Parts: sequence; structure tokens; C-alpha cells
Amino acid sequence: MSSLPPVTGPDGRQLGIAEYGDPTGQPVFFLHGTPGSRLRRPPNEDDVRAAGIRLLMYDRPGYGQSDRHPGRRIVDCVPDVEAIADTLGLEQFHVVGGSGGGPHALAVAARLEERAAGARAGRKHLGEDGRPQTPPTADAQETAVCTARTVTGKPEPIPRAAKDGLDGA
Repeated sequence: MSSLPPVTGPDGRQLGIAEYGDPTGQPVFFLHGTPGSRLRRPPNEDDVRAAGIRLLMYDRPGYGQSDRHPGRRIVDCVPDVEAIADTLGLEQFHVVGGSGGGPHALAVAARLEERAAGARAGRKHLGEDGRPQTPPTADAQETAVCTARTVTGKPEPIPRAAKDGLDGA
């Protein structure tokens, strides 16, 4: 893990971020569940590195090193992710959300569709055959690693329902 310096969001709030895996790999934002933080590392960072993934995590408002954002909505994470991507010089990236981070990932993918090359949300794990599995000891970070492998291989289209449902999010 590499803790990166906090990024200043467009509204002046500080955003705590961390990076796992291959620093030159395919960028994948993992948006943590609720509760959670940037420090919930992958179970085996070597797997992330070997897959050629640069796994980026940030503390959503009010968690860890990120300042609170009173009255925030799910869709308010979009400018935060965009500020981090801009600061890190990322033109395109993938976004994955586990558990409570799933709606946030869909919001980012829908609102930044020119930059989000692929998205995945949920709590399902993918087996070696690429089929969803839900082991009883499921871990959101493992989900990020497994789905990131799939996402980086074949981006999935952003569901129209995800785009349409954001106005009240």
C-alpha cells in the first residue's frame, strides 16, 4: 500500500486516498462499503500487482482523512473521484463498488461515462471461470480484485437504469 497525499476536492474538502498493486497498472477505483475506508486493503496485494491493476481507494466524506460533506447525496462522490483522477493524471479508469459503495460506483460510471471505461457494483465474487459466486466469507476487497480482473479485460456497458436513476440520488 502506498498512502498518497490527500487531494483537494472541487469544493475545498480534503480527500484521503491510498493505492495498492501496480502503480503503473490499469487504474481501478474501488469505492468502499458502508462503513469502510481507504485502508481496507486487498487480501493479497501481490495478486493485484500480478494482475496489472492499480487499485485506488479513497475515504468517502466523513471517513478517515476525508472531510465531512453535510447533506451529501450519493451522486456527490462524482466530483471527488474526478478530482482524484485529475490529480493523478488519469484520463480513463474503471470503477468498482462493493456493498454500500455499489451505488457510488454506478454514479461515477454514469456521470463520467467518457472516462469510466468499465464499472461493476455489488457484493458478488467471480470465480476462476468468471461466473458470480458468493462465498459465505465474502470480502469486499476480494470482490474488487476479482471484478477488476474482469473489468480490465472486458468493460461492461453502464446500465441505462443507473444513468436515469441518479437525478434524485
